[in-house]
Amino acid sequence: FATDDPRRTEYYVMPPLEGPAGRMTSWNPSMPSVCMMITSSCKDPEAAFRFGDLMCSRYFSVMTRWGQEGVDWFTPEENEKSLFDAMGYKALIKAVSAWGVEQNQWWAQIGPFIRDYTYGTGMVATDNPFDTQRKLAETLQEYQNLVDKTKAIGTLVYDSDEQEVISEYEAGIRSYAKECFALFINGKMDLDNDWQTYLDTLNELGLDKLTAAKQSAYDRMNN
Repeated sequence: FATDDPRRTEYYVMPPLEGPAGRMTSWNPSMPSVCMMITSSCKDPEAAFRFGDLMCSRYFSVMTRWGQEGVDWFTPEENEKSLFDAMGYKALIKAVSAWGVEQNQWWAQIGPFIRDYTYGTGMVATDNPFDTQRKLAETLQEYQNLVDKTKAIGTLVYDSDEQEVISEYEAGIRSYAKECFALFINGKMDLDNDWQTYLDTLNELGLDKLTAAKQSAYDRMNN
Protein backbone atom coordinates (compact mmCIF):
# COMPACT_ATOMS: atom_id res chain seq x y z
CA PHE A 1 0.00 0.00 0.00
CA ALA A 2 0.99 3.62 -0.40
CA THR A 3 2.53 5.06 2.75
CA ASP A 4 -0.62 7.12 3.45
CA ASP A 5 -3.17 4.45 2.52
CA PRO A 6 -5.77 4.20 5.33
CA ARG A 7 -5.81 0.40 4.91
CA ARG A 8 -2.42 0.32 6.63
CA THR A 9 -4.19 1.12 9.90
CA GLU A 10 -6.55 -1.85 9.53
CA TYR A 11 -3.87 -4.54 9.94
CA TYR A 12 -3.08 -6.27 13.18
CA VAL A 13 0.17 -8.15 13.84
CA MET A 14 -0.68 -11.48 15.43
CA PRO A 15 1.37 -12.82 18.34
CA PRO A 16 2.90 -16.30 17.97
CA LEU A 17 0.26 -19.01 17.66
CA GLU A 18 0.09 -22.03 19.92
CA GLY A 19 0.16 -25.49 18.39
CA PRO A 20 0.31 -29.07 19.68
CA ALA A 21 3.94 -28.56 20.76
CA GLY A 22 3.25 -25.22 22.45
CA ARG A 23 4.21 -21.74 21.32
CA MET A 24 7.34 -21.19 19.26
CA THR A 25 8.57 -19.14 16.33
CA SER A 26 11.02 -19.75 13.52
CA TRP A 27 14.32 -17.95 13.17
CA ASN A 28 15.96 -17.25 9.82
CA PRO A 29 19.65 -16.39 10.27
CA SER A 30 21.16 -13.81 7.95
CA MET A 31 22.98 -15.46 5.08
CA PRO A 32 25.18 -13.83 2.42
CA SER A 33 23.74 -13.58 -1.08
CA VAL A 34 25.04 -12.46 -4.47
CA CYS A 35 24.40 -8.75 -5.09
CA MET A 36 27.13 -8.04 -7.63
CA MET A 37 29.06 -9.96 -10.28
CA ILE A 38 32.09 -9.01 -12.36
CA THR A 39 31.92 -10.59 -15.82
CA SER A 40 34.80 -11.79 -17.97
CA SER A 41 34.15 -8.90 -20.35
CA CYS A 42 34.86 -6.26 -17.67
CA LYS A 43 37.74 -4.09 -18.89
CA ASP A 44 38.95 -3.25 -15.37
CA PRO A 45 37.90 -5.96 -12.90
CA GLU A 46 40.08 -4.47 -10.14
CA ALA A 47 38.24 -1.14 -10.35
CA ALA A 48 34.90 -2.97 -10.34
CA PHE A 49 35.93 -4.98 -7.31
CA ARG A 50 37.08 -1.86 -5.47
CA PHE A 51 33.71 -0.24 -6.24
CA GLY A 52 31.88 -3.24 -4.80
CA ASP A 53 34.12 -3.16 -1.76
CA LEU A 54 33.34 0.54 -1.27
CA MET A 55 29.61 -0.16 -1.50
CA CYS A 56 30.03 -2.68 1.33
CA SER A 57 31.44 -0.07 3.69
CA ARG A 58 29.16 0.92 6.54
CA TYR A 59 28.87 4.48 5.20
CA PHE A 60 27.61 3.46 1.77
CA SER A 61 25.54 0.58 3.12
CA VAL A 62 23.60 3.08 5.24
CA MET A 63 23.37 5.57 2.37
CA THR A 64 21.96 3.10 -0.17
CA ARG A 65 19.21 2.28 2.34
CA TRP A 66 18.38 5.66 3.88
CA GLY A 67 20.10 8.26 1.70
CA GLN A 68 22.37 11.16 2.54
CA GLU A 69 23.04 12.07 6.15
CA GLY A 70 21.70 15.53 7.01
CA VAL A 71 19.29 15.40 4.05
CA ASP A 72 17.42 12.08 4.08
CA TRP A 73 18.20 11.06 7.64
CA PHE A 74 19.52 12.68 10.80
CA THR A 75 21.20 11.59 14.02
CA PRO A 76 18.46 11.25 16.68
CA GLU A 77 18.25 13.47 19.71
CA GLU A 78 19.20 11.96 23.07
CA ASN A 79 15.57 11.68 24.18
CA GLU A 80 14.39 9.91 21.01
CA LYS A 81 13.89 6.15 21.15
CA SER A 82 14.17 3.49 18.50
CA LEU A 83 11.39 1.23 17.29
CA PHE A 84 13.06 -1.62 19.15
CA ASP A 85 14.04 0.26 22.29
CA ALA A 86 12.35 -2.37 24.46
CA MET A 87 14.75 -4.97 23.03
CA GLY A 88 17.80 -2.86 23.87
CA TYR A 89 18.46 -1.21 20.50
CA LYS A 90 19.36 2.48 20.63
CA ALA A 91 18.14 5.07 18.15
CA LEU A 92 20.68 5.67 15.35
CA ILE A 93 18.63 6.78 12.34
CA LYS A 94 15.88 9.37 12.08
CA ALA A 95 14.60 8.91 8.53
CA VAL A 96 12.86 11.68 6.61
CA SER A 97 10.94 9.48 4.16
CA ALA A 98 9.30 6.13 4.83
CA TRP A 99 10.02 2.89 3.01
CA GLY A 100 7.95 2.74 -0.17
CA VAL A 101 7.88 6.47 -0.84
CA GLU A 102 8.74 7.32 -4.43
CA GLN A 103 11.97 9.31 -4.38
CA ASN A 104 15.30 9.68 -6.15
CA GLN A 105 17.70 9.80 -3.22
CA TRP A 106 18.32 6.24 -2.02
CA TRP A 107 18.34 2.84 -3.63
CA ALA A 108 16.14 0.87 -1.23
CA GLN A 109 19.11 -1.39 -0.48
CA ILE A 110 19.75 -2.45 -4.08
CA GLY A 111 23.31 -3.58 -4.77
CA PRO A 112 26.14 -4.75 -2.50
CA PHE A 113 25.93 -3.87 1.18
CA ILE A 114 27.01 -5.07 4.60
CA ARG A 115 25.01 -3.46 7.37
CA ASP A 116 24.55 -4.80 10.87
CA TYR A 117 21.15 -4.83 12.48
CA THR A 118 21.88 -2.05 14.91
CA TYR A 119 20.88 0.37 12.13
CA GLY A 120 17.74 -1.41 10.95
CA THR A 121 16.54 -1.77 14.52
CA GLY A 122 17.79 1.72 15.40
CA MET A 123 15.21 3.67 13.42
CA VAL A 124 13.44 6.31 15.50
CA ALA A 125 9.89 5.38 16.49
CA THR A 126 7.17 7.65 15.17
CA ASP A 127 3.55 8.33 16.05
CA ASN A 128 2.52 7.87 12.42
CA PRO A 129 -0.53 5.54 12.42
CA PHE A 130 0.42 4.38 8.91
CA ASP A 131 3.84 3.16 10.07
CA THR A 132 3.66 -0.62 9.69
CA GLN A 133 7.21 -1.00 11.03
CA ARG A 134 5.99 0.30 14.37
CA LYS A 135 3.31 -2.38 14.49
CA LEU A 136 5.87 -5.06 13.75
CA ALA A 137 8.25 -3.74 16.38
CA GLU A 138 5.56 -3.74 19.06
CA THR A 139 4.88 -7.44 18.50
CA LEU A 140 8.40 -8.70 17.79
CA GLN A 141 9.37 -9.03 21.43
CA GLU A 142 6.82 -11.82 21.83
CA TYR A 143 8.41 -13.68 18.94
CA GLN A 144 11.94 -13.03 20.14
CA ASN A 145 11.23 -14.70 23.46
CA LEU A 146 10.16 -17.91 21.71
CA VAL A 147 13.03 -18.33 19.24
CA ASP A 148 14.74 -21.72 19.22
CA LYS A 149 17.99 -21.20 17.30
CA THR A 150 18.84 -24.90 17.44
CA LYS A 151 16.13 -25.52 14.84
CA ALA A 152 17.30 -22.90 12.35
CA ILE A 153 18.16 -24.04 8.83
CA GLY A 154 20.69 -22.00 6.90
CA THR A 155 21.36 -22.01 3.17
CA LEU A 156 21.48 -25.50 1.68
CA VAL A 157 23.91 -26.32 -1.14
CA TYR A 158 22.47 -28.99 -3.44
CA ASP A 159 24.28 -31.51 -5.60
CA SER A 160 23.25 -31.98 -9.24
CA ASP A 161 20.68 -34.72 -8.51
CA GLU A 162 19.03 -32.73 -5.72
CA GLN A 163 18.98 -29.57 -7.82
CA GLU A 164 17.29 -31.43 -10.66
CA VAL A 165 14.47 -32.52 -8.36
CA ILE A 166 14.11 -29.02 -6.90
CA SER A 167 14.01 -27.42 -10.36
CA GLU A 168 11.27 -29.82 -11.42
CA TYR A 169 8.94 -29.55 -8.44
CA GLU A 170 9.57 -26.49 -6.26
CA ALA A 171 8.09 -23.75 -8.47
CA GLY A 172 4.77 -25.56 -8.92
CA ILE A 173 4.49 -26.42 -5.23
CA ARG A 174 5.25 -22.87 -4.10
CA SER A 175 2.76 -21.43 -6.60
CA TYR A 176 -0.03 -23.75 -5.45
CA ALA A 177 0.74 -23.15 -1.77
CA LYS A 178 0.62 -19.36 -2.22
CA GLU A 179 -2.65 -19.61 -4.13
CA CYS A 180 -4.27 -21.71 -1.39
CA PHE A 181 -2.82 -19.43 1.29
CA ALA A 182 -4.86 -16.58 -0.18
CA LEU A 183 -7.96 -18.74 -0.66
CA PHE A 184 -7.90 -19.94 2.95
CA ILE A 185 -7.59 -16.34 4.14
CA ASN A 186 -10.48 -14.97 2.09
CA GLY A 187 -12.73 -17.92 2.88
CA LYS A 188 -12.93 -19.47 -0.58
CA MET A 189 -11.24 -22.56 0.85
CA ASP A 190 -12.32 -23.92 4.22
CA LEU A 191 -9.77 -25.21 6.75
CA ASP A 192 -12.10 -27.98 7.94
CA ASN A 193 -13.37 -29.18 4.59
CA ASP A 194 -10.49 -28.44 2.20
CA TRP A 195 -7.33 -28.98 4.24
CA GLN A 196 -6.87 -32.65 3.39
CA THR A 197 -7.44 -31.92 -0.31
CA TYR A 198 -4.78 -29.25 -0.06
CA LEU A 199 -2.29 -31.70 1.47
CA ASP A 200 -3.14 -34.41 -1.05
CA THR A 201 -2.61 -32.00 -3.95
CA LEU A 202 0.78 -30.97 -2.57
CA ASN A 203 1.81 -34.62 -2.56
CA GLU A 204 0.53 -35.06 -6.10
CA LEU A 205 2.71 -32.11 -7.12
CA GLY A 206 5.79 -33.91 -5.74
CA LEU A 207 6.12 -32.57 -2.19
CA ASP A 208 7.56 -35.86 -0.94
CA LYS A 209 10.27 -35.80 -3.63
CA LEU A 210 11.07 -32.14 -2.93
CA THR A 211 11.27 -32.76 0.82
CA ALA A 212 13.54 -35.76 0.29
CA ALA A 213 15.94 -33.71 -1.85
CA LYS A 214 16.16 -30.94 0.72
CA GLN A 215 16.53 -33.46 3.57
CA SER A 216 19.37 -35.12 1.65
CA ALA A 217 21.24 -31.81 1.36
CA TYR A 218 20.60 -30.98 5.03
CA ASP A 219 21.85 -34.38 6.21
CA ARG A 220 24.98 -34.14 4.08
CA MET A 221 25.83 -30.63 5.30
CA ASN A 222 25.10 -31.43 8.96
CA ASN A 223 26.47 -35.00 9.07
